[in-house]
Amino acid sequence: MKFYRKSFLKFKILALSLLVLSVTQELYAESFRVRKTHVIQLESPRDKQTSVMGINDAMIIRLPKDDAFIQGVELSIKVPKVVADWTDSVAWSLYTGISESANEKTVNYSAKRIKVGTFASGLSLNLKIPVKDNHSIKQDAYSQLVNENTLNQGNFIFFRLQLAMKGTDDEIYNSQFTVSVKPILEDKGILRIETKDPFGTQIKPYTVFIDGKQTEIQNNEIVLHTGTYNISFISDYYRNELREVTIEQAKTSVVSVDFRDIRPLVQVIMPSNAKVFFDDAEIKDAKKSFYTVQGKHTIKFVLGDYELIKTLTVANGKNYTISLEMDASVQEE
Repeated sequence: MKFYRKSFLKFKILALSLLVLSVTQELYAESFRVRKTHVIQLESPRDKQTSVMGINDAMIIRLPKDDAFIQGVELSIKVPKVVADWTDSVAWSLYTGISESANEKTVNYSAKRIKVGTFASGLSLNLKIPVKDNHSIKQDAYSQLVNENTLNQGNFIFFRLQLAMKGTDDEIYNSQFTVSVKPILEDKGILRIETKDPFGTQIKPYTVFIDGKQTEIQNNEIVLHTGTYNISFISDYYRNELREVTIEQAKTSVVSVDFRDIRPLVQVIMPSNAKVFFDDAEIKDAKKSFYTVQGKHTIKFVLGDYELIKTLTVANGKNYTISLEMDASVQEE
């Protein structure tokens, strides 16, 4: 038992020596050979993939083409019990300077180590690896945040496992780690605006207000934090429109607006045997609403020998309903 503790202390010192050496090597490129290279291609921002790695294996994690909302990658590693029992016996490392052409057949590398750590006691390790300088990833009690931005080379991350102690038995050397990979997404989404002119012509100018604040929209899209927003569309050429939209994480939410004619819209309700004249022009089909121009107008109803003339003032962007009502009263004597 005493021999085991002394040997373990010796191995511990060797592990610490490896870490010190690795810190020095972060400044310089090193050449190394791996047993196998695993390649994980994340297909989408919500993709999650898993691979099994052995000691002295490497993993290339390629990000999806649609990486606008990806601010990092999370590695969830299941640690073999024998490795957890032998604290710091195995090291993990991140590298930069790996060739873009590296693939499953590549075993020889020359690169700079930018981060190194070991597996302490515990059957799991979660690493959060940022891929953007400006990120909002936080370290918590269940994960370790790697502060370095690893994507100063290409659109991928290079991860490696290796022994950190000498003299370990075959059980450790033959151990396997299950590594699950998923993107860490920003808490944002895209608002896309699709508009249509009422006359089928080119869209005329309009202004967008988001929650009451005037907002510039480039190419009909804008990135917003997740949540629910009120979107107002104000124009001198169309009627004002109001929409409510919910922005979801790493998704595109579409708001469609079929702009309406800004001219005042008038609807007339009257008996079928009556006639109506608007500004002295007879309305042939009074069942249909019609547009006019803003300002003062006269409307005349003719029903037999009965004639009624009214004056009304209309404004752009408003709807008006004009009703001719006939009433009869009955009195008992």
